[in-house]
Amino acid sequence: MKQYRETLKRGTADFPLSVYTTKRESGFENTTRLHWHPEIEIVYVYEGEAVVKIGEEQVRLGAGSLCFINPEELHLIAPNCLPLHYKAVVFSTFLLNFPPEHYLSKTVTLPLLQGQLQLPRRVDVNQPEYASLKPVAEALFDEGANKTTLFANLILLLGFFAECGLMVPAPKTVVQKTTEDIKNCLAYMAEHYAEKVTLEDLSRIAHVSPNYFCSFFKRYTGTTPFTHLTCVRIQKAAEMLAGGNDSVERIAAQCGFLNVSFFIKKFKEEKGTTPSQYRKLKQMPTGR
Repeated sequence: MKQYRETLKRGTADFPLSVYTTKRESGFENTTRLHWHPEIEIVYVYEGEAVVKIGEEQVRLGAGSLCFINPEELHLIAPNCLPLHYKAVVFSTFLLNFPPEHYLSKTVTLPLLQGQLQLPRRVDVNQPEYASLKPVAEALFDEGANKTTLFANLILLLGFFAECGLMVPAPKTVVQKTTEDIKNCLAYMAEHYAEKVTLEDLSRIAHVSPNYFCSFFKRYTGTTPFTHLTCVRIQKAAEMLAGGNDSVERIAAQCGFLNVSFFIKKFKEEKGTTPSQYRKLKQMPTGR
């Protein structure tokens, strides 16, 4: 499961918050991989259109839209219209630890940390709260701001949610259990990509029938299980090509591909180049 659960260090130990800028212009590898993390994430689209896949939800974002991803939610971000420019603030719930008697603890942070409430999924330009929320949220995406300013704007944002009643009830246990089943399937594919993986193997992990599994998996990930498995295998092959000298044929076999021609075809579809060309590009000396 660690293949998909991010464990990146955010900010510093005393201020675990990071701001990320992403620009997608054209070509391949435009989609942020499926993953989750223990932190809260806020996404703001500056240009273009994006689709954020969160569990079963597909959240469409246009320029100016804000999206809120709660801790441990399985998600990916894909362009719906290029070029796409967005920023993300990812911060630890450590920053929300106030005394139990504190106003924000009672109304926002404790219900959030205890899984009773969640942040709103999206705020769009046509919502009545947007005009007041936008300057506060945008200030969080200033990569040059100091810790005090960032923290002040984060608390102001949460206070705004409390005042406007924008927090929403957390999903029922059955939804959380389903998400865990999907995560276990992803973990299994990441661990056993070099082996034969069957529909029966995956459906057993997800606790559903093989006939139901494909549609079940696609609802939560946006793709079929074996398309996802192929992508996992291609990514592993790309890492081997970039960091070693094994033949293309050997790498294909090590990554679970029984047919080299099929491997080359799928690799080019995913990476926009052949395996041999990819290796030359990645192993090219820097500065040339």
